[in-house]
Parts: sequence; structure tokens; C-alpha cells
Amino acid sequence: MKTTKVIVGPALKDILALCYKAKTTPVLVGKTGVGKSEMVAEFAMDSGIECRVLDLTIMEPVDLIGLPEKNGTTVRYLPPETLPQTGKGILFLDEINRATRQMLNGSLQLLSARRLNAYLLPPEWMIAAAINPDDDDNYDTNRLDDAMMARFIKIEVEPSVSSWIQYAEKSGHHAAVIAFVKSMPKIFDARMSNPRAWTKISKLVYAWEQSRQSMDPLQAVIQGSVGNELAVAFISTLRNPAAVKGPSPENIVNDYKRVRGVIRGYGKAGDTARLESVCQQMFLHLQDPVVENAIKRSKQNLSNLAQFRSDLMAEFRVKLDSHAPWIEKEADSNGGH
Repeated sequence: MKTTKVIVGPALKDILALCYKAKTTPVLVGKTGVGKSEMVAEFAMDSGIECRVLDLTIMEPVDLIGLPEKNGTTVRYLPPETLPQTGKGILFLDEINRATRQMLNGSLQLLSARRLNAYLLPPEWMIAAAINPDDDDNYDTNRLDDAMMARFIKIEVEPSVSSWIQYAEKSGHHAAVIAFVKSMPKIFDARMSNPRAWTKISKLVYAWEQSRQSMDPLQAVIQGSVGNELAVAFISTLRNPAAVKGPSPENIVNDYKRVRGVIRGYGKAGDTARLESVCQQMFLHLQDPVVENAIKRSKQNLSNLAQFRSDLMAEFRVKLDSHAPWIEKEADSNGGH
């Protein structure tokens, strides 16, 4: 029977919320770079709780169980400071199936009884873990036996282009990267191509634009991230300005929250070329009296435009005011700021 995989995004957060409430232990199973660790950290941040990562791959059993100390006629074990004593949170065992067999055996009591010798995990903490598939030859992992897997609720996860696009737009990823990923619905099927890789590429493109280097170094590092075929295709897209024109006027007017990260990313990177392109499209859009009247009748649209205006670099804010001086005035009168 084929297991239904959970898309990395809101659906996975809902599962983590349920597991946290029940204090059960999920293990996220998925390929590298799909966002397993990021989702756990993001869920913890959204929930206002701590996320503490325990990397068993760099630990020895004594690092987890603690050092022995004589206590009268008995011996007790001092728990390491990495284990929480109070508060609320997630104790996250990342890449657990890369740990040694000794470490896996040493963690069994923690996973099943929420304790290690005399140490007790605080009641408002949940244990979670993440692993790469053990049936994929691309990963150097140890198979978790049935006794270990019985401690977990197994959640198989996979990336989604649409889910990643929403995240990338909110986070201010480079418009060229967003446009390229959006144009290839199966881009995450390639072995080296995953959400983490394209997030790195976004940072590389921003850095390359500031460096004013030729495209050769950029293509080389992108090739090292996602392979030659995708690197060549992306560089070709980057050379085509039409493919990276940025958010449309409709995106900004109707749902600015979704694309705000992109606009702010342009400003942060000093990307005046793309800001100019976005603003020119907006100027043309606002010339239509029907569009202007429709916007003025909507407090939300006015608020979106006012927020867009406030996020612009000063030179573009002045240009917007000269084309549509009513935006700030109307937004103020309707409480849009």
C-alpha cells in the first residue's frame, strides 16, 4: 500500500501542532533539502516555543546520558546542558539515522519514556526527529530497526513548487529564481534540485548583482548546487529581463502581503533596475480611471498600495507620488497606513 506523502508547508505544520498537543514523537522522512528542519523550527517560532537541536551524529553516549557523579553510596548521572530543564519546546533530533548504533541505543529511553536515567523531559516539550530515506542509495544512513521506528509516528514528506513559491515570495527571494522555479512544475524531481538549493541560489544571485562580475562565476556555483543542465537553463532565464520583471500591479494591489518580501528584497539589494520595472508597470496600471476608482473604493487595496509606497526607495516613492498623489491622501483618510 502506497503511503500518502505530506507537502512541506501548512499541512505539515498542522501535523506538528497535533503531535505537540498529544506529546507524541513524529519522525519526518524525506530527501535532503526539502525543508524538514526548517518546518520544525518555523512551527516552533510560530507557536512561541523553543526549538533545541540535538545532533546525535557528533555525540557519544556520555554526551547524552551525562557524566556519573558519586552521591553518597550511589551514583547519579548529570544531564548535559543541551537537555531542557524547564519551559516549552521541541527537542529535535536531526539526521538521527546517521548516528552510530551506540547513540541510537542510548536514545531509546529518551524516545520511549521521555527520560534518561533520573532526567525527565519537561512536560511541555515534544521530541521530534528527521531522517533521509534509508532505502535510497544516495544517502549514507543506518536503517532504523522496528524497535526504534516503533517509538515514532512516521511522516513522509515531499516539497511542493507552489508551497515553496509562497515561502520564497514572503522571504524576498530573488525574482529570477522565483520565476524560474515557477516555470518548472517538476523542478524538485531532479536529484540535486531542492528548495534549500534554490534558496542558496537566490542569495548567490543577489551577491552576484552587487559584485558586478561576469556570469561565469555565477554559473559555476549554480552548477555546483543543482547540476549543469538546470544551471544553464537558469542563466538563460536570467539573461532575459522579461522573465524577471517582478510582481505585477495586480499582485501588489490585491495581495501585497504575499509579494512584499520580493519588493523589500529589491530595496535591500539596491536592485533599482527591477524596482524601476515594477514601478513602471504600476504607473501604467494606475492611469486607467476605472482601476483608480476601484482601488479608491477598497480600503484593503488602498492599504496595500500605501504599504507598497512606504517600502519603496525614496526616488521611486517620489515618482509614484507624481503619478498618483491620491494614494497617500486616500489611504490616510481611510485608515490605510
